[in-house]
This record gives sequence, C-alpha cells and structure tokens, in this order.
Amino acid sequence: AGTPKPVVNRLHEEIVKIVRTPEVTAQILQTGSDVIANTPAESAALVRTDIKRYGDLVKALGIQAD
Repeated sequence: AGTPKPVVNRLHEEIVKIVRTPEVTAQILQTGSDVIANTPAESAALVRTDIKRYGDLVKALGIQAD
C-alpha cells in the first residue's frame, strides 16, 4: 500500500520478464503451480476476492487462531 504507481508498474514489468524465462517457468511448473503474470490491478482484485472468500469460510467454520 502506498507504493507509487510507476514503481509498481516497473516491478511488474521486471517480474514478468523473469517469470517468463524458460528456467524460471520450468521451476514454477515443477512445483505444480501455473505461470500467471497478472497485472497489478488483476492481482489486487484477486487478493480482495480471496480475503472475502476465505474470511467468510473461516467465519462459517468457526476457525480461530490460538
């Protein structure tokens, strides 16, 4: 939060370049993960959705931290 948009965009560009190299892509795929290079806006939307989804699930199941 609070990171200037040009910095976020530059980090995104550089990370996408790295993730799309054959070596890094192969390492990611070996873990059983998918190679996805979402935009910063798509990533933020996914985080918001996951917080809602899993927050609701935790509440419904009555899960509490010790």
